[in-house]
Amino acid sequence: MRGRSTILRCNHRTTREIMDAIRPLLVHYERVDLETWDDTVPVRSGPRPELRYASGDEVRIVSRWLIQVVAEEPGLDMAHTAVLCPTNKDCKNIAGGLEASGLRARQMTGDSVDLRYDGIKVMTMHSAKGLQFPIVAVVGLEEGKLPFTDANNPEQREDTDQRRRVFFVACSRAMRRLLVVADKARPSPFVADFDDEHWTIA
Repeated sequence: MRGRSTILRCNHRTTREIMDAIRPLLVHYERVDLETWDDTVPVRSGPRPELRYASGDEVRIVSRWLIQVVAEEPGLDMAHTAVLCPTNKDCKNIAGGLEASGLRARQMTGDSVDLRYDGIKVMTMHSAKGLQFPIVAVVGLEEGKLPFTDANNPEQREDTDQRRRVFFVACSRAMRRLLVVADKARPSPFVADFDDEHWTIA
């Protein structure tokens, strides 16, 4: 690199509470520059993110949460929300379920993301990279789905780390409010380090 380079020290997108809550995800990711991470300071504050456990009622949890937080956030509506899923199949199921519950929702793929759509944008975690939304729900945190591999198998560490980073990026798309939904019977190991100091857990 020629010329000057500058490390941005202020995070104007995501609140301090969200960044503090998802910090444990990076501790396990060996290629992250933790010193640079620690020097990056969020300048905005807000409510703690929420972690909820689902038993086949993921859509109900997400729909009720979206309705609640939209009502609590002045100036925002469903057009400012996104639901991020592990796979396109999950996106189809979530979008269909939200529509069936009476909410406007649309599944979007990486090459057809319409940020002007006035309803809930449902997309994969990969498709959300580089985007940001005031209100985000991240779903599908189930062992065997995210990650697909055995998180405790050293031979699969690289794949596990990559999927952990994808999950971190998905959570960091949230500007004001964040919900993570994990399977109650088989929760993803990625949420194992989330505690009630930084998360509202139900």
